[in-house]
Amino acid sequence: NLTQKQEELLDFVENYWMQRYCAPTYKEIAEGLGVKSVGWVHSLVNDLVSKGILLDIPSLVSYQLVLY
Repeated sequence: NLTQKQEELLDFVENYWMQRYCAPTYKEIAEGLGVKSVGWVHSLVNDLVSKGILLDIPSLVSYQLVLY
């Protein structure tokens, strides 16, 4: 089961991807969810990665979030 904030984050990432064909940054997610802490977003993403819902792929420029 997912928390409400996890659901909101997934919805945001999916909508962002559909509009821009790329993953949002942690800062963009924070702004989109109306929170100030990028660290909080990072923690939330890590929770979803550990549940196998998101895949966090490091690249030379940034991390890419991929929905499974």
